[in-house]
Amino acid sequence: MASSAPSRGVPISERRHDSPLSATLTGLLDQFSAVRRELPADLRLDGETHLVTGASRGLGLAIVKRLAARGARVVMVCRSRLKEAPAEVRAAVPHADLIVQAVDLTNPPGIEAMLDHLVDERLVFDRVICNAGMVPAASRTTQAGLDVMVHVNFVANVQLVQGLRTRRRFANGARLVMVGSDAHRYAVIDLENWDVPATYGTAQVLQRYGESKRLLHTWTEALAKRADDLHVLHLCPGAIATDIAREAPGWLRPLVGPVMRTFFPGPDRVASWVCWVIASPEFDDQSGVYFHLGREKPPGEGVRDPNVGTPLWESAQRRVQSMLQPEES
Repeated sequence: MASSAPSRGVPISERRHDSPLSATLTGLLDQFSAVRRELPADLRLDGETHLVTGASRGLGLAIVKRLAARGARVVMVCRSRLKEAPAEVRAAVPHADLIVQAVDLTNPPGIEAMLDHLVDERLVFDRVICNAGMVPAASRTTQAGLDVMVHVNFVANVQLVQGLRTRRRFANGARLVMVGSDAHRYAVIDLENWDVPATYGTAQVLQRYGESKRLLHTWTEALAKRADDLHVLHLCPGAIATDIAREAPGWLRPLVGPVMRTFFPGPDRVASWVCWVIASPEFDDQSGVYFHLGREKPPGEGVRDPNVGTPLWESAQRRVQSMLQPEES
């Protein structure tokens, strides 16, 4: 994502997630506005099939436990911990009905192979939760020629959702939940160069993270306007005491870990209100709604602007299609 071309979005001066310190302070302040939400104790999900990406650890794993405990069959999309993660779920929920799908979200052919396997298994989804996300130590480019955060946090979701829709893997009235970040509110989109990888170090990682999430939220709003077959919701879970920053430099990890564990909620606590968004019947007829820390609120300024959403929608489609074209010999 080059920074030299004109950008659209909120002013860069309003950004509050462009350093570990400012992001931590913002996360701490946000905790005061968090609202605890819980699904009704007697709400069951028996007979439903859910798909969760990033299901091997952190928030994704906590979501799987809660959905499985209510009777849902859960497809766990994981890159790692293929045995440990389901074992951890079954230790908490002995009757859990789980299917593990191993895939690296930076591998477009791998995603397509998984999608075809879902068809072969005749799996149709009542809920799809695109939870996977990552924060690298510094820039790197995937084999598809994308910045790794843009690929995992945005493009892989586009490919997955488009693939599920074209293969008719969503049930009638299905709900799609995108897990993003309020960091999108303080980032900008370069519509012409969003898929061009840039070089950045640790100091710029959080700024770039916000940009990848703004792409995600903008595309999600565009999807909500177009998808008559889906109820589309998106959210920011807030700062969570997980290891999402496990790639942080060695000098930073001893500081980040204790701060996160001391001041921020763990994945299970956050999963309570995220599962409220995922499964509550009150959202059966809603789409294009954004939640932050358990509260509904508008997304960042411009995220719902069709003058941004439409060209991003079109260019993201073209980018996914180009990744799936066979290379010329």
